[in-house]
Amino acid sequence: MKVTVLDPVEPLTPVEVCRKADVPMDWLQRMLDRGKISHTRTSWLRLIQSSDLEEIRAMYAAYLSKRKTR
Repeated sequence: MKVTVLDPVEPLTPVEVCRKADVPMDWLQRMLDRGKISHTRTSWLRLIQSSDLEEIRAMYAAYLSKRKTR
């Protein structure tokens, strides 16, 4: 029997996501408010899955390239 060990998926706060994905907080907050990034809302905190970091980096890179072409 072969067992594959996956990296644990942990919920991250927006501050942790900004540090790990290297995106600005104001951009992340706008995307969360618009519903473009999936998150779980607890009583006062939004939690984002750590498995979404690559997707968030790609979204921010697309945002930057779109701004440069304007």
